[in-house]
Amino acid sequence: MKITLFIGPLASAKTERLLRELETVHWRDPFSYFFVGPSGDHVRYFRENFISRVGTIPASRFLAMDQFAVEVFRRLNPNSIHVGNHLMRLEIGDILDQMGKGELADSPVFVEYLLEMIHDVKENRGFDRIFSTEDEAVSVLESIYNELDSRFSRRNIFDTFDAYTRIEEHKDELINEEFGDTLFLDGFHDFSPALKIFFKTIIPTYREVFITITQEPDKESLFSNIDSILETIDEIAENSTDLEIKRIFFEKSSSSSGLNGFKEALFSPGKVEQNCDSVSVVVYPDIFAEVEGVSRFVKESIISACEPGDISIVSSDFNLYSKLLSDKLNEYGVPHRIEGDEELHSSLSIRRLILPLETAVLGFPPEKIIAMADSGYGGEVDSSFIESAAAMSRIIYERPNMWLSLEKRRSSWDERLSRLVDLMKERRNAIISLADDELEMSAAEELDETIERIDSEVVPAVQRIFRLLDSFRSLRKRDVGNYRKMFITWEKELSLIQSLTGYESEVKDREMDAIVRFFEHTLPYLERLLYFMGKSSVSPREYYRYLMLLLKHDKFPLSRNKANRVEIQSLINSRFSKKRMKIFVGFVDGAYPHVEMNPLYSFTQFGDSRPRDLLLDEETHERLNLYLSISTAEESVRFSLPESTIDGEPILPSPYLKNVAESSGCETTREGRKVGRRSGYIPELRASMSQSELKISAVKFFLNEKWDLLKSFPPLSNLDTVLSNFRRDFSWSVQNRRRLEEVVGNVFSFSRLKSYHDCPFSFFLSYVVGLDVSPEYVFELTPLDEGNIFHSVLKDFFSGKNRDWQDSLAENIKRHLMHDSNIVFRFEFERLSEVLHEYITVREGKRPNFMGDNFIPYAFEKAFGIGETEPVKLLENLYLRGKIDRVDIDRSSSSVYLIDYKRGDSGDERQLLLYSLVAEKLLEDESLDVAGGVFKTLTGKTVNKAAFRTISSEGGKVWEFAGKKKDNRIVKESDLLKWLKEVHEGIYSGEFTPSFTVSASKCYSCRFSEIKRSITWREGRKEYE
Repeated sequence: MKITLFIGPLASAKTERLLRELETVHWRDPFSYFFVGPSGDHVRYFRENFISRVGTIPASRFLAMDQFAVEVFRRLNPNSIHVGNHLMRLEIGDILDQMGKGELADSPVFVEYLLEMIHDVKENRGFDRIFSTEDEAVSVLESIYNELDSRFSRRNIFDTFDAYTRIEEHKDELINEEFGDTLFLDGFHDFSPALKIFFKTIIPTYREVFITITQEPDKESLFSNIDSILETIDEIAENSTDLEIKRIFFEKSSSSSGLNGFKEALFSPGKVEQNCDSVSVVVYPDIFAEVEGVSRFVKESIISACEPGDISIVSSDFNLYSKLLSDKLNEYGVPHRIEGDEELHSSLSIRRLILPLETAVLGFPPEKIIAMADSGYGGEVDSSFIESAAAMSRIIYERPNMWLSLEKRRSSWDERLSRLVDLMKERRNAIISLADDELEMSAAEELDETIERIDSEVVPAVQRIFRLLDSFRSLRKRDVGNYRKMFITWEKELSLIQSLTGYESEVKDREMDAIVRFFEHTLPYLERLLYFMGKSSVSPREYYRYLMLLLKHDKFPLSRNKANRVEIQSLINSRFSKKRMKIFVGFVDGAYPHVEMNPLYSFTQFGDSRPRDLLLDEETHERLNLYLSISTAEESVRFSLPESTIDGEPILPSPYLKNVAESSGCETTREGRKVGRRSGYIPELRASMSQSELKISAVKFFLNEKWDLLKSFPPLSNLDTVLSNFRRDFSWSVQNRRRLEEVVGNVFSFSRLKSYHDCPFSFFLSYVVGLDVSPEYVFELTPLDEGNIFHSVLKDFFSGKNRDWQDSLAENIKRHLMHDSNIVFRFEFERLSEVLHEYITVREGKRPNFMGDNFIPYAFEKAFGIGETEPVKLLENLYLRGKIDRVDIDRSSSSVYLIDYKRGDSGDERQLLLYSLVAEKLLEDESLDVAGGVFKTLTGKTVNKAAFRTISSEGGKVWEFAGKKKDNRIVKESDLLKWLKEVHEGIYSGEFTPSFTVSASKCYSCRFSEIKRSITWREGRKEYE
């Protein structure tokens, strides 16, 4: 036999010579040879190249190393069965289960660590090649390994690594030229111990073997493992008497490419002073600036010289960059494809499909029921509202991590939703009974709307989901074929394929590929695996675990293969892809190199007696992969990296960056930052790469002499109208006054009047537009609830209805809480008890100025304009509505004193004075005069606020306030009515100017602050920019 070695550096035409030899053999007999490469990507690139030379070829003769070894071993063992990693993961999980480690069996990550360990042990021919003798974990790992090996032996099955090593057992059965007479090996940079065994056994059966071997001068450390190939040939020669070894040496081909000097110097020990214009390094502020900058550079390159297919964007952190780059290139209209595969489990459609099974296996937890509603299993329903209802009813917190049966979960949902509706009705009635303002009444209306939505939306959706889950009423074993039928039913339930029509074409294609893969490959394959394992019937939990192991590792293509497109590639896939230009993105530490260590090796690797330094091995492989990828760039190479995270945390550059800079002589440039600040948010007009960027950059020319020319450009044709509308004359006024009066009416509460006084625009949003801020449902009491409870308890106590104020407090808290949590009840009871106890025992006894000792409680919640009561007229076409919290009477003087409770040190004295005018009219028939009034505070330093007395006067009422300076002590009725008239006329004038145009202080804690902020650009206020 004859072995021909083509030895030389990269790009020295070794592969070209091998192609010529292969072409000669092919024309002689296309079925007389095998071509074997180290990976599927390498074989694909080589095969496509060869097809362009000879036309039709037998594809089965071009195999990756794994495929070739399995093919050979299967022919030698026709009764054996090859299994992939999927079955091995299932078996490992089953072994862990038998060991009582079910929680580890359910962890795909831990199972993957074990699988990697088993592969490494087989590839390196023993535990002693990886683990130290002092590693205490070895005995457990060996027991798992031996049990798996025993199972494989009993069933006569083998994996890829068995094909490498066990072929030695069949050495005597091999027949010369059984697998063709010529073998071609290309792209190998090392032979592992397992590969050495395989090739030492199989190579002697061929008449002729051609092997390419890379030897780079000054890069011996980078290609140090090449010696393993030469050692294998030498060992074959020692055991062969008729072997001829021919060595043909190649030199690096001369090329005009400016990259040659850089490639020769990169990762070489000797430093060469040079300046390579074909290499550039660009630093950006963050990853988003980097993605934008790279995408902009790609489009500029295509516009100037390149075809899309000439460019490759390479990322070591492929999962992070591929989606960001794809989105930006889509925006810029750059044709591209993502080369690579994605986990089937990453598909949204697949996650939606498996959700019912996952829900059942996990014990029907509330969050999964909500997720099913979000995925469409509950029909057309607002899933966020279902989540809100689940939180309000506390379903979501009911034993979420505990496995419960379907019926118990169903009952829990039914009971808690029903109880929530009952509690909401109680709270609504409590609010209505105490409401004296439209906003308080709106809270009751919101509860009515929520109750109606729970009954009409949430309950039917939940019932529909539980009906769909009825097949999991029992979680006993069932035939594995039943599960595929379930998935078909669920796909029809969701109309999953039809729902993809609204997606973008690329997303639609990707999701459709995932669905097809799932139904046509994954599910049938899982059934075959389970039958093969003797598991014709499995429980939902077992099936789910096996399915998840497959979905985590079964792949589907990220993009369909289309010609002449920019390719987004992983570092591994880019090694054999020849491109005019390669851009390496994310060139930072942790990505270049990307080194990870199996935690199972930690004890050995960080100990003193490790057989091999696995981290160093990985770093060497990463460095080699980077060099191989760079070596296939023909004209230029660009490295880009972010210098910080979005939050400003610095990111270290790749340790290889220094070598890149020294080998190329290039200077690092920075883009996207000027004078220390991020720039480029608004691109220059000529630099716009998409319609959105064009519009943003064109805006600054609006009303400029260039605008007439710009607005005629089709993409900007509608922008002129939009911008003109922005600049139209704007006022804060409503023109249709008649309609305004119809909407506003003529009955006002004091808070409504004060709202206009404080901020007309807030009044407009609340009472004209009817805009409301959605309530945030919380477990504890809201400020409105607290106020209502205080009023109710004090009314019960001072009226004599319930002198046990603690009993009244407990009853009223239960009316306002929308759940049965005893913890929250106790917390609120103790908190409010403290306030009420101090008020009743201390603060109530501190009488305000001007209030005599003979006043006693007389009336409570004196309503006007609420319910059956009439509003009180104060001005022409202005009526007041509200409630006076408490009226105390002194019968000896036929006078009353008004008391209004306040939670804290708040309250507008004009409210007290208006209520005194109202009280005079309400009590006119009883011949009672209003002697004065006060705000009684329940908390705070001030106990009696704004205490006043009424002074008789011929010119109208006059009120005197206690504790004020002389100039501010007296308020006349005429002044109060003047203020009232100004507010009234202001409302009907239609003028609703925001308060921030005068002062922003009143905007503090405004519930419409976000809306206000969005329109302040009209005022040009810097604090809102």
